[in-house]
Amino acid sequence: MGHIPFNAQVELCSSLVVSENQKISRPPGKSKSSKSALPGQPWITIGDPTLPLYLRKELLTPDLNQLAPYLWMVATQDSSHISSLTHQMVRGRSIVITENPELHLVWYEGRVFVKPPPKYLLSFAFWVYYLDPSSSSSPIPPQSRQEIASAALGLIRSYVYLIRSKSDFRLARSDSDESKRLIPGRISFTQFVAFISCFEHLGDAVMPPRYAFGELRLSRLNLWAKLVLRRFHFHKAYGQYGAYFMRLYAPVAIIFAFYSVALNAMQVVLAAESLLQAQTSWEAFAEACRGFSVFTLVSAVAACLGLLGLFVGLLLRELVFALSHLRAKRGKRTVAPAAEVA
Repeated sequence: MGHIPFNAQVELCSSLVVSENQKISRPPGKSKSSKSALPGQPWITIGDPTLPLYLRKELLTPDLNQLAPYLWMVATQDSSHISSLTHQMVRGRSIVITENPELHLVWYEGRVFVKPPPKYLLSFAFWVYYLDPSSSSSPIPPQSRQEIASAALGLIRSYVYLIRSKSDFRLARSDSDESKRLIPGRISFTQFVAFISCFEHLGDAVMPPRYAFGELRLSRLNLWAKLVLRRFHFHKAYGQYGAYFMRLYAPVAIIFAFYSVALNAMQVVLAAESLLQAQTSWEAFAEACRGFSVFTLVSAVAACLGLLGLFVGLLLRELVFALSHLRAKRGKRTVAPAAEVA
């Protein structure tokens, strides 16, 4: 990151100031909270020696960055592939607020996890003092400072796509329920747009690998976590084992239903065969039973093969789409430097 993408005129949090002697503080009378507290986080003070560690935990996504080389098989390779808040609701997803940066924009069934931007990241003075590469007063080491600033850019840029309209803004501000609020309640839509538009044209190169992608599906992340992270899951979707085993009920029931149909059909064939050998008056009925049982067996096998073929077909279709998108993206990266040289 070479510069701060916004200026003091469009900041959404004015609770910090940097003095001429390069000291950061709270302006007098600006806040009802502690004068030394970080905006939006009274647990942490401005001069807290653990602040760099806190910021890393609050913003960095090491697991997703490690998974980044494989995310093209998990999601669309486009950082703008993020549905707005209103469209999330149209798709039947409820907005679940999380403070875990790894879960930001991760969705599962009828939920999508969204991390609110920390209030201090909306302050120009905070960026100048703590995250600016040229700051000589920052207590954060240069390498860590770059990583934190990069992750902060990615988090805030995602709101360019989450809040596209005034309806999205109303949902994010959630005046009726502060527990669902994503952004501060005392700002206007015009102020928000003036601030967030400063991040709209930032490229993926200045952000962590995770933010080269938009929304991510939790079920696929859990699958790849076993292979890459050597963990049983990326994030546990259920808090109780009962809900987990309920997911397995349907496929197990289908398997046992297939075996039950197959075994019953085989028993009917054997019974019909014994009647045919006895040459009784039920010979015609036995022939019909045997024929229908064979038809049932063939139908069950065909249904299983059809479902398997459908699954493989959908998997191949997604793989082809992902590969074509990957090639197109790499092609753009190759063409861009060539155009600059020309």
